Amino acid sequence: MNLPERQPGRPSRPGTLIARQDKAIPPEADRFTAQRRNADTREVDSSHLAITSQPDNVTDMIIDAVRCCRVWRWRRSPAVRRRRG
Repeated sequence: MNLPERQPGRPSRPGTLIARQDKAIPPEADRFTAQRRNADTREVDSSHLAITSQPDNVTDMIIDAVRCCRVWRWRRSPAVRRRRG
């Protein structure tokens, strides 16, 4: 059976935004979950809806994820592999 070569995983880890003043999900639970997933975390002084009260922090996390994916895709592209030999 010929199986395609498995591509290595992305070099980054998932990101988690932890709201320190969250009453719906305790910050300790978020930290525990992030630790289990081996995620990069950012903590903000916000309630549960950090996406509306801290849009700059959320945007920064999204931009970091996009940059990581671009680098990963660029390194895996056929044109880059041909140039490297």
